[in-house]
Amino acid sequence: MFAYKINTIKMDITTNPVQITTKERSIGPSMSKFHPEKDPHKKREAEKYQNPVPSREYILDYLEKQKAPGDFSSIKKGLNLKTDDLDEGLSRRLFAMERDGQLMRDRRGQFALINHLDLKQGRVEGHRDGFGFVIFDDKTEDWFLSSRQMANTLHGDEVLVRLKGDSWKGKTEAAIIKVLKPGIERVVGRYHVESHTAFVVADDNRITQDILIPPNQALQPSEGQIVVADITKRPSRHQSPVGEIIEILGDHMDPGME
Repeated sequence: MFAYKINTIKMDITTNPVQITTKERSIGPSMSKFHPEKDPHKKREAEKYQNPVPSREYILDYLEKQKAPGDFSSIKKGLNLKTDDLDEGLSRRLFAMERDGQLMRDRRGQFALINHLDLKQGRVEGHRDGFGFVIFDDKTEDWFLSSRQMANTLHGDEVLVRLKGDSWKGKTEAAIIKVLKPGIERVVGRYHVESHTAFVVADDNRITQDILIPPNQALQPSEGQIVVADITKRPSRHQSPVGEIIEILGDHMDPGME
């Protein structure tokens, strides 16, 4: 037996959303059993890459058995990657797994499995006043999303959230960690142009962001017409959603347009 530092996770709602601490724990030599030659998907990775690194499945299995997060160096060591020529490939893989929602990385560079963190998955419910809520499938109390948080998402999105710690009228406030799946990809609304900028205001008042329409569209609606627009770029804190006009339904006061 040998001493090994293993990481644990706790919430710090005042500063860092995920704070990682360490404590000593003795574990057996079985944790060193991981080796790239034992990766069950080794052949698949070798066919795809000149310098293959362990597969996503093998990395997930490693972190699951560790039951603790790890930074790049500890993951590399734990997977028994002895040479530095695989560093770039492993780094790219870890960041791609973070991008795809398989891993979460904290401010200190520690990667962890989502199910090892105090995070929840739910669906965004927008409100006409600009704020929103996260609705959970398990029917637990919904969490509040400020208008600042709603700038990163749209009504109907599936999101990963953490406890923010503040409250709004007695409701728990959430911070969005990641949009997992877009909810709405097409909107019906009214077309406007102001200061040479075209945009669509959605009929659904739960979508409060204007959908920006780039110039040189194939379809050129008139001011105030009802249109259908596909969302081509998701919103962020610094950018409104962007869309493309795919159909002009008619004028606002046309029959059936009330």
